[in-house]
Amino acid sequence: MQLRFLAVIVLSLGLMTCRAGAQQAREITFHDAADLSAWKTTGDVSIDTADGRPVQSGGSQAGGSLKIGPGAKATLLLRPTDGAGTVEMWVKDDLTKSPNPKQASAGPRWGLVQADGHMLLMGVLYAPYLAGDTTYATSDTDGTAPLEAVQYSALGRVAGWHKWTFDFDDAKGLSITLDDQKKARFDWNISAMNGFAGIALLGDAGKNGVQNSAQTLWVSDVTVTLGGEMKAKRIVPSPATPQADPAPERKVELLDGIAMPV
Repeated sequence: MQLRFLAVIVLSLGLMTCRAGAQQAREITFHDAADLSAWKTTGDVSIDTADGRPVQSGGSQAGGSLKIGPGAKATLLLRPTDGAGTVEMWVKDDLTKSPNPKQASAGPRWGLVQADGHMLLMGVLYAPYLAGDTTYATSDTDGTAPLEAVQYSALGRVAGWHKWTFDFDDAKGLSITLDDQKKARFDWNISAMNGFAGIALLGDAGKNGVQNSAQTLWVSDVTVTLGGEMKAKRIVPSPATPQADPAPERKVELLDGIAMPV
């Protein structure tokens, strides 16, 4: 009897521990206009029931997608404060390219937003030092400067639907993965993101209001797992300090106790 009672206690404690540590995933799909009710949108944002992510078997559409046109924006607040967690989303790239890929401008971007509005976005960025026509990059921005704090991801653009995972680990910080296999080149420590409170999707911004061939962004099947508070803190690199004083530019000689340049 005592052993059975003890087993029940152990089992109960185990279930309580699992429930305490469990994090329930939330799935966000786009089937009709009602699915946009929780989103804050500006510009051309709509549900596209004709263009959802194809199911791997059969080829039929897995619902619809959220369509974000040039100059538009959609954000979804998941909680009032920043924290850890994981966001997975499927993004379609039709490989539309700017006619001037070396001219500084921003195409579609997708990612995370903090409670204060600051965003970490992956996407299509054009600049003399980037290859936005063939690769992706991240920007760490408040939205006023699309090319602010850019990090080159070393991930190539491939046509079609692709899965992006933003994993904000409470002990390690943020990492970004493409199609569960390719990890983006990204250093969380030099970003300004301390956690996330929601999702941000931005349409093609162009340069000075002129879009880059009007590229449209499609996002489908978003899965969110919210974690707790961030335990890890970003380690901001300190400026390098010289190992020794620099050599003087000119030699000096003492003349009657006064240093004179030679």
